[in-house]
Amino acid sequence: MTWEATVRAALAGTARQPPAGESDPERAVLAAAAALAVRRLAGWTPPRGPVPAAEACPPEELRAVSPAAAWRLEALLDGDRPELLPEWLELAAAGRQVVPPRLLPRLLVHAERHAPLRGAVLDVIGRRGRWLAGQVSAWAFAALGDLDQAFETGTRPARAAALRELRRQDPAAALRRLAEGWPAESGEDRAALIGCLQVGLGPGDEAFLEAAGADARKEVRQTALTLLARLPDSRLVGRMRARAAAMVGYRRGLLGGKLHVAPPRRCDPELVAGGVEPKPAPGVGERAWWLSQVLGMAPPGAWPVEAIEAAAATDWTATLLRGWAAGAARFQDARWAEALALFWSRTPEKARSELAFSPELLLSALDPPDRDAVLLRVLARSPADGAHLAARCDHRWGADVTRAVLQALPRLARPHADLAAAAARQVGLRGDPSLRAEADALAARTPDAPALDRAFAAAADTLHWRATMAEELAP
Repeated sequence: MTWEATVRAALAGTARQPPAGESDPERAVLAAAAALAVRRLAGWTPPRGPVPAAEACPPEELRAVSPAAAWRLEALLDGDRPELLPEWLELAAAGRQVVPPRLLPRLLVHAERHAPLRGAVLDVIGRRGRWLAGQVSAWAFAALGDLDQAFETGTRPARAAALRELRRQDPAAALRRLAEGWPAESGEDRAALIGCLQVGLGPGDEAFLEAAGADARKEVRQTALTLLARLPDSRLVGRMRARAAAMVGYRRGLLGGKLHVAPPRRCDPELVAGGVEPKPAPGVGERAWWLSQVLGMAPPGAWPVEAIEAAAATDWTATLLRGWAAGAARFQDARWAEALALFWSRTPEKARSELAFSPELLLSALDPPDRDAVLLRVLARSPADGAHLAARCDHRWGADVTRAVLQALPRLARPHADLAAAAARQVGLRGDPSLRAEADALAARTPDAPALDRAFAAAADTLHWRATMAEELAP
């Protein structure tokens, strides 16, 4: 059988077009396909003619990491504690060091498969890594090359990567570049590019984002309004602040404050234009849905934190708390985040599901120093609640939080063994390595519980590993 005949038989089916003279047509077609496919590959002739030489790699400007640090990177890429790779990349970038040439291909392959790491990888591959990425199409995310050309003629992901880099260099110039061609962009391209403005987001982006808020494509409108809501002095936030103040008022009294709550009766055009989604989520009433969204787009500092306690005396407790938590996260209001986290901690465990907000997500929006301050307050009030929150935070803790969690672990070992084990793991991954001696002491005096013994010992071992890693990457 020829290749063409085999393909025709496979497409039409052997019942309709059986190969001639074969007692088992299906077997014959499959056998022919296997043999002919190999023959076609073996017989491929590369194109003839001169092949242009690749452009020479420019000289590297930064020094390579030490041999010990390179060995550790190799171990991470081999699967030994891969969860610590982001920290290795961050430490190398902070010390203005780059990956040695022999490990560049492996790191680029890893970044190809793990997109969230790509930004950190770009910071440590240096000129040689970018040059190498330019030779392999799958690594185009790392081969920025000529940013202007990449933005003009690249694929959609390459254009977005180029725009983000242009924003890092000069946000205003990058915005002008985007605005020039915006009317001619397809809906898919507008949706892919508008989110790049979160890099270097500032007041100068407001006019463009307001116009994009009326875009014909829903994804563009939503992203533009989300970015506008992150600008505390934008006109959108001002309008939402005024609407929120009209819906929720707080009045102080001798026996405590009182809230007056007047949710919107309809989702009017101004609310829709401000980004309020008219259709409620399943199980949520329309008025509650609209109110929580409006509150989430207004800085919570417009109300005193005492309003949180007053909310419990209303019929709109979950709605108010959900909205204020969203606003505290959006505007990174550490005072409100702390007050909400402490309110969550004071609430009995069985009733916490009714609060309608996640303290973990709330804390994740804060800067690490503010996050640590909130964790310390919660740990001081309730070691179990504090350890619960700390175990779910993905930032590296300061020394004070690390010490507080280490001190809490022995008290949690008996009543909350699973929580203690989870928190111990996070001590190893997120704790301050300078406290590894305290972790060693904890591991040496754990209760007679094999699972906890292993968890505490592993935490101490990981802290030592991270401390050595930091020493190897010291500038």
